[in-house]
Amino acid sequence: MRDFKILVEILKDQVKPAMGCTEPVAVAWAVARARHELSEKIRKVTITVSLNLFKNGMGVVIPGTNEMGLEMAAAIGAIGGDPNLELGILESIQPDEVEEARHFLRSGNLNLRVDKKRQGIYIDCLVESMSQTAEVVVEGGHTRMIQLYRQGELVWQESPQIDSLRDESDLIDWTLQELRQSVEKIPISLLRFLADGIEMNIQMGKNGLEGNLGLKVGATLQQLVDDGILAKDVVNEVKILAAAAADARMSGSKAMVMSSGGSGNQGIVVTIPIAVMARRENWSEDILLRALALGHLVNIWVKGYTGKLAAVCGSGIAAGVGAGVGLAWGYGGNDDVLASVVKNIVGNLAGMVCDGAKGGCALKVATSCGEAIISAQLALRGVSISSNDGIVGRTAEDTMNNLGILVREGMENTDKVILDIMLNK
Repeated sequence: MRDFKILVEILKDQVKPAMGCTEPVAVAWAVARARHELSEKIRKVTITVSLNLFKNGMGVVIPGTNEMGLEMAAAIGAIGGDPNLELGILESIQPDEVEEARHFLRSGNLNLRVDKKRQGIYIDCLVESMSQTAEVVVEGGHTRMIQLYRQGELVWQESPQIDSLRDESDLIDWTLQELRQSVEKIPISLLRFLADGIEMNIQMGKNGLEGNLGLKVGATLQQLVDDGILAKDVVNEVKILAAAAADARMSGSKAMVMSSGGSGNQGIVVTIPIAVMARRENWSEDILLRALALGHLVNIWVKGYTGKLAAVCGSGIAAGVGAGVGLAWGYGGNDDVLASVVKNIVGNLAGMVCDGAKGGCALKVATSCGEAIISAQLALRGVSISSNDGIVGRTAEDTMNNLGILVREGMENTDKVILDIMLNK
C-alpha cells in the first residue's frame, strides 16, 4: 500500500486559490519576487519565458487592468504585489499601482523574449535598479523558484535532494488503482480544505452568469435552455455554471478560484461537476471530499504523462479525466469502471489542442465537464472504448502512456505552429 501522506502533500501544493490566468500570474510573481531582493526602485526588467508559457499568456485579461499580455503582468510585478500570496498575488494590487505599471510599460524599460527551446513552465526574470540587480528563475511550477541571483552571483538554488514541492512527477509511477486505494485511506480532516474550492468555483460561475462576463458562453447556454433549444438537465446545468466561471476568469474577474495542478480552469472542471452531482445525489461529506481529492490527483497524474503545459488542452483532457474518475468513484464504480472513464475521455477528447488561454476556453471547459459526466455514466453502465481503438490502451496506464507519446513525439512542434498562427493573424 502506498503512503497517502504524499498525496496530501501534493494536494496542498497543487490545489490552491488563484486569481487570474496562472501563466501571467506566474510572470507577475517572478518579477515581484525579484523586486523583493532590491532596496531601490526598479528601473528595468528583462524576462525570458518558454514558448508554452508565452502562448498561454497572450489572450487573457489581467485582473484589475482590462489589459492582456505577459508584459502588463510583468509591469504589475515590478510595481507591487506581495509574492507571499503566490498565485493570489494580484489580489493585493491597487488601482494606482495598475496606472503606475502602465506608465512603466510605456517607458520601454521592460523587455520580454521567448525561448522557443524551453518547454513547460519557465521564466527567467532580471530586475535592475540604479545600483542593484536580482534575478529569479522559475521552472516546473508557477511559483517554483529554482535559482536566485543578487548582483549576478548565485545566492540560492533548489536542491533536488531536498526539493519540498510535490507535483505530477511524484505520481508518474502510481497506478490509478493505487491512487484510489490511497485516497480512501486519507483521514477526512486532511481533505476539508478542498471544500473551499466548491464555494469559490461555483461563486465564480454565478459571477459570470450574473455579469454576462467574457465571451458569455455560460449565459448564452442558459438562454438556449430557457428557449427550449437545449434540455434543462444536470449535464447542461454543470456546463453552464463551469463555462460561466471560465468566462469570468478569462475576462479578468478579480475573484479567486481553487486551482488544480496550477490551472484555475482545471480546478473549475474538476470541482463543479463533482460538486453539482454530489448535491443532486445527496452524497455524504466523506464521499464528496474523497471524490474531489481523487479528481484533483488524477488531473495531476495525467499531466505527469503530458506535461504541465502541453499542446493538448489540460482542462479538456487532464481535468476532464480527473472529474470523470472522481464522479465514477463517487457513484461506487470499481477499478475497471475508473479505467473505462480514462479510456472514454482520452478516446473522445485527445485531439483537443491548447491554443492558448483566452475567452474561448469557456467552450472547452463546458465540453470537458459535460463529457466527464457522460463518460462516467457510460463506464458505470459497461461502456468502455476498446484497446483496438486509436491510442486507447489495454489499461488506464497504457492509455496515459500512449497519450504522453502522442504529445511528446507526435506534437513536438505543435506549440510553435500554433504560436506562429496566433502572432501572424
